[in-house]
Amino acid sequence: VNGKVGIGISSINGVFTAYGTPMTAISAQTVADIFGDAQQDADKGGGIGLGGRYITDASSVTPFAEISGVKANNTSSNYEGEMVFKTRVNGGNLTERMRIDGSGKVGIGTASPSALVHLTSSSADGNIIVESTHASSSAVVDIRSASDRDSSVLFREGTTVKARIKNDASADALVLTDGADTTTLTLAGTNATFAGGVTIASGGSTDNLYL
Repeated sequence: VNGKVGIGISSINGVFTAYGTPMTAISAQTVADIFGDAQQDADKGGGIGLGGRYITDASSVTPFAEISGVKANNTSSNYEGEMVFKTRVNGGNLTERMRIDGSGKVGIGTASPSALVHLTSSSADGNIIVESTHASSSAVVDIRSASDRDSSVLFREGTTVKARIKNDASADALVLTDGADTTTLTLAGTNATFAGGVTIASGGSTDNLYL
């Protein structure tokens, strides 16, 4: 109707609207399927291109982004799937930016996430910004664990752990450790306990204070 398509419905939103009972097998809520016809292989599947016009007063269009469902492997009869999100820069092709693997791990900048959320930057600093612009609110990073379990932040060089900050659940204390997970500082209540010597350097003096 007037260049619009409606399937199972006469009231069409946008250019295309499909309405019907979803397929609920395999815990799905699918009203429409998009399948690719390429030979089975890793990263093959079906996708949706999202784009529009990119030249003023011209009808030329191009995809700006893509969302696709792809096969996770090249093993015949193995249908583990992943969701891939792509965008592009000017002059470039569509490039993967984020992936959700079959187990639910999310990778941003990596196609092989090794944790629930795995962020990788290969061309710049790997920054995470937590910002609140509300005048009466704060920016918060909340790390939680089950009862009587530690919560930790690890600092690595490559894959080698160099230091940790953790909540020691058994002692109800904040603990700093080295790469071997040897405690260097424990903060419990109003007490600070150092595992070794402490050196405090004065800015205007060459002398050190040893405690």
